[in-house]
Amino acid sequence: MRLHLESRREAYDAIVIGAGVGGLTAAALLTRLGYRVLVVERHDRPGGYLHAFSRRGVTFDCAVHSVGGCSGDGPFHRRALGVLVERLGLAAQVRFLPLDPIARLRFPDLELEIRQGMPSLLQELSRAFPRARAGLGDFFRLAEQLADEVSRMACGLAGDYELFARYRHATLAEAARERLGDERALAVVGGLWPYLGLPPGRLSFVYWSLMFTGYVSHGAGYCRGSFQCLADALASVVEEGGGEMLYRMGVRTITLKGDAVTGVMTDNGQRIQAPVVISGGDLLQTFLHLLPSGQVPSRYLTRLERMQPSLSVFVTYAVVSREALEACGHETFCFPHYDHERLYQDARAGQPRWLSLTVPTHTDPGLAAEAVHGVMLTTLAGNDGPVSWRERKEGFKERLLDQARRWFPGLEEGVLFSEAGTPRTMERYTLNHQGAAYGWAAKPRQIGPGRPGARTPLKGLYLAGHWSAPGGGVYGAALSGIEAAGAVAGISSQEALWRQIKERGSASPPATPAPP
Repeated sequence: MRLHLESRREAYDAIVIGAGVGGLTAAALLTRLGYRVLVVERHDRPGGYLHAFSRRGVTFDCAVHSVGGCSGDGPFHRRALGVLVERLGLAAQVRFLPLDPIARLRFPDLELEIRQGMPSLLQELSRAFPRARAGLGDFFRLAEQLADEVSRMACGLAGDYELFARYRHATLAEAARERLGDERALAVVGGLWPYLGLPPGRLSFVYWSLMFTGYVSHGAGYCRGSFQCLADALASVVEEGGGEMLYRMGVRTITLKGDAVTGVMTDNGQRIQAPVVISGGDLLQTFLHLLPSGQVPSRYLTRLERMQPSLSVFVTYAVVSREALEACGHETFCFPHYDHERLYQDARAGQPRWLSLTVPTHTDPGLAAEAVHGVMLTTLAGNDGPVSWRERKEGFKERLLDQARRWFPGLEEGVLFSEAGTPRTMERYTLNHQGAAYGWAAKPRQIGPGRPGARTPLKGLYLAGHWSAPGGGVYGAALSGIEAAGAVAGISSQEALWRQIKERGSASPPATPAPP
């Protein structure tokens, strides 16, 4: 990878700020549509929360554990990541290793697996909750129907969207209680809530359905070689298509003429022209710091300032002897009780009592030497406490290790090395507000139409990433990048976008971009 401090050209068809999955997806798709694209990234590599690093010969993902919607077959509107890799011709670089079980849930008196395939999952949960079998079946069918409807809507496909209208403001807990009479069953069904950062009583049922069915029905996977491989593959599309990746450089200002963007000024003062700018980063940073004061309509700013960011994460990265965790799968969520709301509140207060233990080397042994596993211990955390993370980092790391040892006694002697990433670490590397892990919190009124869309009040300025619609997570951020590329190119539906990408192939020469 060649690092340089100024772009090779002074004008591009489009500039993308930030090389997270949303920005990279938009940049790669626009490149294949014939745009000459520049991506400006502060870090020394692409990926944002997809990026990976190495310690003691072990490759660690910084934050991402797995993804859904990465199947190689099925309807295009339900497997955006699978279609993205397929249509961009990245199968040789990006392989999603299937996860089944997707995860294990552990409570003091119960342990079960979240398996791929609704019939298998229903059978597993029915053994634990036989009286809730009929309700579970009804609830999973509802989730499938709702997710399909929402996915069709996001893709611009026809439909009446009746279920979305009914449940758009419902939480997961509210929808589940209509069909499940068992609070423990509800807690188990909602056990993957950490993937979206809110407990069932706060989490959007619509967005949970999209996430949950994406994992269970449309391909749960881990990217072989780490999720850095997905980021690198998307960046390679940009570079091989005549665009450019500019690393170790931030953007100081988005430049304007009237109410239309004209490009950007980088941190070292280089002015680069483009009629299109896509912000793939934090929207508060974009609209409060990168744009001239007074240029953004006050109503739009007020809306952003009233929205609630998600929590961040605290991650302990550990190198562990293989025999200490031989019986583990890819991911295990460890909950000391069934009250997810209390667990969430404890995490917000800086007193986490739950964690997930992720072992990517179980799924992809090539990430480490034969004798060791790479382990991630993750919990939610805030970044607004009275004591700095620099002071409490080591104590917090040891707290997670102690919790993990209680659930997995083999770790008592098996940890060979550990270090931690705090919410401040996440903020420093990505500029996400307070290290927010999911952009805006995935409350019912902050997903889909409740989030800012790809278009903004300023001509030529577009949005991608987990701060824009539809929501957080790798899948949601990728969808936002697809939406942004379509908006820039004037393509009204995903179906039409994928058709044009396929028709142009991988060797298309640059073409004149559509007007913004």
